[in-house]
Amino acid sequence: MSPQIGDLFKSLGACQKSFPIVGKNAVNPHWKNRYADLATIVEVVNDTLPQHGLSYSQVPSADSQHVSVATIIAHESGQYIKGILNMVARDPGPQSIGSTITYCKRYALQSMLGLATADEDDDGELGHGRSSQYTNNLQFFMDATAKLFTKKTDVVKWLLDNYDVKKPEELAEKDLDRAITEVELIGAQKMRFVGLTKEMGISTKEVIDKIKEVGGVDSFARLTKVQRTAILKEFDKKAEQASTSE
Repeated sequence: MSPQIGDLFKSLGACQKSFPIVGKNAVNPHWKNRYADLATIVEVVNDTLPQHGLSYSQVPSADSQHVSVATIIAHESGQYIKGILNMVARDPGPQSIGSTITYCKRYALQSMLGLATADEDDDGELGHGRSSQYTNNLQFFMDATAKLFTKKTDVVKWLLDNYDVKKPEELAEKDLDRAITEVELIGAQKMRFVGLTKEMGISTKEVIDKIKEVGGVDSFARLTKVQRTAILKEFDKKAEQASTSE
């Protein structure tokens, strides 16, 4: 961020008072939950920010399945704030990478500007003793797992194994926070594993066979923490040996 941000936050505060509550106009095909898509968020932002001397820029980048989006909120005085959101795409295909970039842009822009969406379940969450942030965290978790796990049934199995629930919305608030941390760790480990196997020229079939050998599953994300650590240690050693022999 810039050394001074007072003018920016004064304008951002005024801007937030002007933001409408954004309706949810799209459906996550994985979980069937509704959300406000990027086009809707951008339309609201582009209509409101210039009125308060603000603008934004988003720069995406991708390395294999590792996706990053840098978001800058700038004020006409030259003051600015910057945030970077990192995620791991489900696979290295262009559709998966593009989808993950779109998600990162939407979530980062909405979060940095404090742009609220219409949450039909807010009152219900508060009634269960959950904070108003629970809905946003739940949305993040559902979107992240949809990109990390190959199938919805894999997420259900993971939830049952780790939290004894079948649906993300059944997680207690403290468990949801822990689940998000674990999913982010799995994503980082998966990114590292994909990088190692790609570096050594290992085929997809060989990778899946190894994952099945280690954990009896066909997805890296389905491995336990101990199994993920073990397989990464093994491939780190193989990569080091291959590098030494060259």
